[in-house]
Amino acid sequence: MAKLNQRFALSCAMMILAVALAASRIGAVGAPLSITEADDGETLDIMKDDSLIITLPADSGADYKWQVLKNDDAVMKPAGPPETKSGAPGRAVFTFSAVGTGKETMVLGYARPTDHNPAKTFTVNIRVGEP
Repeated sequence: MAKLNQRFALSCAMMILAVALAASRIGAVGAPLSITEADDGETLDIMKDDSLIITLPADSGADYKWQVLKNDDAVMKPAGPPETKSGAPGRAVFTFSAVGTGKETMVLGYARPTDHNPAKTFTVNIRVGEP
């Protein structure tokens, strides 16, 4: 009987952990979801009217800049140009609002203005649902 209780408790703990991990990728309603370079290639679930903040490393002394290469403005609307934070290390901060429902793949590129191919890219898959 004690082994059965231990297994049940372990199963419950694992289920709670799985739900918590899944919820960590879903922004709380009204709260911005913040992601970084570590989230490259991830799939995010957010709600319409929520905000997404993407913070990426950027060398403020170089000619390289992050820019949006692919985005569906009908789903994720940029709040304006990226904010550049100087310091060590520098950062580029993008803010988007989920204005419509649907799925999209957003791609940001790090390149000099004269380059046709970015030195690196950041990609995130986004699913926007109704609140």
